[in-house]
Amino acid sequence: MLDAVIGYFAADPLKLLYVFGGTGGLWYWTEKWVDRIRLRIRVLAHSFDTSPDGLRVTLQFEAVNVGKSSTSLEPYIDCVGYSPKRKRTSARFDVTDADRILSPHVTRVFTAVANTDASYAWWLFRSFRVSPTRGRARVVYSRSSPNKAISAASYDLELTLFRWFGWLPFVTGTQRDG
Repeated sequence: MLDAVIGYFAADPLKLLYVFGGTGGLWYWTEKWVDRIRLRIRVLAHSFDTSPDGLRVTLQFEAVNVGKSSTSLEPYIDCVGYSPKRKRTSARFDVTDADRILSPHVTRVFTAVANTDASYAWWLFRSFRVSPTRGRARVVYSRSSPNKAISAASYDLELTLFRWFGWLPFVTGTQRDG
């Protein structure tokens, strides 16, 4: 196989130009990948208060656009959580800031508010999907407190164990007993 590839380019060395220069070249596609729009999200504060409608949840987070071009955030954040009875529920947070533009490499602080039912306070696993208008969405995974984010692999493993077996790996025996 390798001999066939070497023979192909040895017969006409100018074919290397087609590989490296064709359709923009390898450098073009490498630069497109490196300079794509990416977000870094960190939850700063998370609080909730009772209201006549149920529970008013306030989420404060900071966002950084790591790419080269500007983007902005969608006016909402989708949240998915799981109750202690293993039921999947969701909530939609509205970003209260009118100016949601994210310039490259500038940290911005945003506030999002949602009115949900009272069971939100007891959701064990939560994921927050922050979507830019251009680029890929960023999901922040957490167990019970969004202030302590966990990796996607830990979230998936622990959520699977919880949904299948009801096992909560982050709660020790002394915490369960009282």
